[in-house]
Amino acid sequence: MLADLDGAWADLRALPWRARWRDDTWREPFQLMTGAIIYLGNALKVLPDSEFHRTIRPQPMDRIGAFLCRRRASIFGRERSLRMDFAKMHLASASLRLPAAVFLRGGLVGDPQVKPLLRSSDVDCDALEPPLQTALLLGYCRQNPGGLPAFDVSLALAVAHRDEFAHGQVGQGSAGWRKLRGRFLENSHRCRLAQAQITLIQWLLAKLI
Repeated sequence: MLADLDGAWADLRALPWRARWRDDTWREPFQLMTGAIIYLGNALKVLPDSEFHRTIRPQPMDRIGAFLCRRRASIFGRERSLRMDFAKMHLASASLRLPAAVFLRGGLVGDPQVKPLLRSSDVDCDALEPPLQTALLLGYCRQNPGGLPAFDVSLALAVAHRDEFAHGQVGQGSAGWRKLRGRFLENSHRCRLAQAQITLIQWLLAKLI
């Protein structure tokens, strides 16, 4: 996956960002994607297989104690004992950025792959329920190594992850999207989420040429 990300970084640098910088509808998804590539790259370089191929949930409660035992907030990269925790934060940050880049008010919202998934200015969770159901069958990357997930499945994975960190709704006991999201977080693996993020990055790169 790092090779895919290295290729994405090379493609990003080749985009005409200097010429397009004053165009808000182009620059904003470009900036969001740049941050996502950096965050995802940091996560991939730090997470060992034992953490990378684990389910996203549950998160052990004692890990927050490693942060809160310090009198001052920890600095990213400074505390070696917390590097894996920071890497997971970076993975979450990429999921916050990429759906925003896809759904920005710029030309991307008129894309035929995106338009059916929109409700107002954000995602239509009802429309993403079928691809999220498909995602639950993917397991993790070693079980189904056949390439990156499809665009709609990748978007569903990233939005489910984003929603978890954006407002923390567990979804237990509810129906539809919130219930599916809880199942995804408990059954899907970080490796599959990273693959989904790479799919979205590659999709955005193709749209911003």
